[in-house]
Amino acid sequence: MPTLAPTTTSLESDIAIVGAGPTGATAAIAFAQRGARVTLIDGFPGAAKRFAGEWIHPPGVRTLRSLGVDIDSLGARRGHGLAIFADDGGDPVCLPYESEFGVARLHEELVEHLREHARGCAGVTYLPQHVFSRLDGHTVELEDRANGRRVTVRAGRIIGADGRSSKVRAALGAPSRAQELSYLAGLELVDAPLPFEGLGQVFLGGPGPAFLYRIDDRRVRACLDVPVWHPPGARQKDAVYRAFRSVLSPQLDQALRAAVERPIAWAATGFRARTFYGRGDVWLAGDAIGHVHPLSGVGITLGVMDAAAAASSTSLVAYRRERDAHVAELLASVLYLAFSRKDASALRIRHGLIRMLRASAAERSRTMRLLTSDDRAETSFADAFLRASSHVVLGGMGKSAAGRQSWSDWGRTLRQDVAWLEWPLRAFLPSADPERARGALERHTASFGHGSVTAS
Repeated sequence: MPTLAPTTTSLESDIAIVGAGPTGATAAIAFAQRGARVTLIDGFPGAAKRFAGEWIHPPGVRTLRSLGVDIDSLGARRGHGLAIFADDGGDPVCLPYESEFGVARLHEELVEHLREHARGCAGVTYLPQHVFSRLDGHTVELEDRANGRRVTVRAGRIIGADGRSSKVRAALGAPSRAQELSYLAGLELVDAPLPFEGLGQVFLGGPGPAFLYRIDDRRVRACLDVPVWHPPGARQKDAVYRAFRSVLSPQLDQALRAAVERPIAWAATGFRARTFYGRGDVWLAGDAIGHVHPLSGVGITLGVMDAAAAASSTSLVAYRRERDAHVAELLASVLYLAFSRKDASALRIRHGLIRMLRASAAERSRTMRLLTSDDRAETSFADAFLRASSHVVLGGMGKSAAGRQSWSDWGRTLRQDVAWLEWPLRAFLPSADPERARGALERHTASFGHGSVTAS
């Protein structure tokens, strides 16, 4: 008997969005607000039940509010900034948002809230269980897993919002390789009091940084970072507990001990520069463009802002120009390298940065504006990082002048630290090129597993 081809259903739409996570759902809302007929394609609705982004900075909150999203219902908890517990023995550094707030919520609940809002928008057709299989010009070919049929959607514009392993990106022939950085354990600490309620908290001194924030009245999310150079045994529950118990605040110990006894959700982290935004009428958004280490919590914020900008942009060139977030991208990556490396140069840079932040409220404010993508000026990033580096240089000069370090030793350490200045110094060149800065960052990130930075 011949095999019968599955039934094919054809749909017409103004906008086809592949991926219904935070970025895709927000894009559907934004395009629908502009009167477009939108098809929101969701290959695996259950995939949201995983350890993933749960923090949205104020720029993302502002964007969602402007699209009519009920922020009070969206966020289980409000966040008012970050606090850094450094490994230099000094006081924690609090970096509050200037006037607004962020929100945090369990990932699957956050996604479902945005999907529900998108499904309720006029002109939005939601296709769950429809898996992307092929891209042919303006046509997206899908497999309807629930009904065993093929579906094609022809659209004037196609948005790939399907994450860091984007099939839309691959269909365009764009490079998909990312630099592997670490493995992140996502634990839920129950009935655990945070040192600073209302702030996301970064603890340094473990294998990698730990990022903690409250997701509801009883639960705190603990994201514990283990860089790739550690052996697999470092990800065993006993090893995780031993490595982080002395880093986190003592009041978290009991909840941490209980959390590691439950199955640990691990997520691989990496870095891919946000350089490829699409081709023709097929645009990318969110992690499909690129991604940084989640330490900064900026991932969903960038995706939400991408989605709104895609709906308001009339060309790919305009969209890319509007969404050039390479300053936040550079700062997030540099901070992760400085907070994670164990070599002496990283330690000096890290402690110099912390000293600067402790000493200056203006620098604390500027760092948060850069990190959340509220300030996208290259020179702001460069000036901030050079100021932090000056603390390192002056500290070294002080030791030499006091006789605790020879001038030749100081010169040697200074040469090691120069490698960290490549990104900020480029911003002051007359022909500053974000692509070259990203290339430098990729070279440094590629050496991450070796535990040191070398000058390029």
